[in-house]
Amino acid sequence: MDTISVNVLYLLWKKTNDRRQWPGLLQEWTRCRPDRARGLLLGEKPSPEEMAGVAKRSGVRLKVLRSNNILARDNVDVLSENVRFMINGLERGQKRAFALEIGVHPTTISKWLAGKIRPENPSQAAICRYFGFKVGVDLKVDPFFLSYSPVTITQRKRWLHEQIDGMTSKDLGDLFLALEKLLDGKSS
Repeated sequence: MDTISVNVLYLLWKKTNDRRQWPGLLQEWTRCRPDRARGLLLGEKPSPEEMAGVAKRSGVRLKVLRSNNILARDNVDVLSENVRFMINGLERGQKRAFALEIGVHPTTISKWLAGKIRPENPSQAAICRYFGFKVGVDLKVDPFFLSYSPVTITQRKRWLHEQIDGMTSKDLGDLFLALEKLLDGKSS
């Protein structure tokens, strides 16, 4: 993700960590169409007019928005925010199993969430494996907590469920055969 995209996502996150509100908020800031707001959230490059709108409505100077790493300026602990984002995305009761899987005591998870301690490198690698990240991902640098798209398996399942629940009967009927063919035999 480029600096501008990260900065825009960060400003949205500061306003609300409810990602469902981000498209509307970004539309309001940029005066763009809903599909364009979604594209911007997924990393499309904003136009100069859109950048000016974000700067004006977020209260951040355009020059700062374009060239500064606002997370670094605000001393955001990317590792802690990533860990909170991923762990809080687990289903109810799954934190204990997560702790056992990555080889830490469950109270360690609570300390991570509270920001009392930070995961050390071996735990960071275990977290990445647990959540299915590619080798080389750096939780201290890569701001997954700003991702508009679902990152964890639990988040992706929840997103799919919400999308299906929001479909009309006709749309679901039209899509069902393709989904059935695609997913048949995949769950076990």
